[in-house]
Amino acid sequence: CTLTWDGDQPIVECPAEELTEATRLIQTKGILIKEVRIVEVEKVE
Repeated sequence: CTLTWDGDQPIVECPAEELTEATRLIQTKGILIKEVRIVEVEKVE
């Protein structure tokens, strides 16, 4: 996952399968997320 900032608003870009855990982690830190972007990840076989 990548966390970027739009001014003082965090924007998270994450593959869908990692999103839940990442969101939980960020909420634990008490950060409110303005925007979450689901990014497609190429599966490496």
